[in-house]
Amino acid sequence: MTHATTMPRRTLAGHARAALALGLPLIGSHVAQFAITLTDAMMLGWYDVQALAGQVLGGTMFFVLFIMGSGFAWAVMPMIAHAAGAGDATQARRVTRMGLWLSLAFGALCLPAFLAAEPIFLAAGQQPGTSALAGDYLRVAGWAIFPALVVMVLKSYLAALERTRVVLWVTLGAVAVNVVVN
Repeated sequence: MTHATTMPRRTLAGHARAALALGLPLIGSHVAQFAITLTDAMMLGWYDVQALAGQVLGGTMFFVLFIMGSGFAWAVMPMIAHAAGAGDATQARRVTRMGLWLSLAFGALCLPAFLAAEPIFLAAGQQPGTSALAGDYLRVAGWAIFPALVVMVLKSYLAALERTRVVLWVTLGAVAVNVVVN
């Protein structure tokens, strides 16, 4: 005999409030994440247009690989939510841990491309000066793939546990730090 748990029925307004309570902080955190990229671009644009071109070229490569690697973080979110909904905290932690390991492994696969970016850009027909600057950028920024992917998994973990405000406040803090450091 199985016992189904009955959830209280929500009205349309109740569903809308719940969706907004979860969704608005996530939207805000994505906008804040964009603000980090924007402040970096503004800072480099004020410094030197050629440096900005190198960052845009290198940043595009970083972003493409980052989005691919973020798939592990996005994949764990429904699994964590399912485990948490079933009251299985051990499984939620296990899924999170495996997402972290997969993300770190993907980052390790990306690192050689970041470290050898200049010849890749030259082979793709990019200007030598811009390719050199993009290569310099990725030799430093490429290492950020590890914490960036780890943060994505942890954001998915928190979102799956309906703690989206934490994600928003941490991202806003990162924006403030980025503005000050730049």
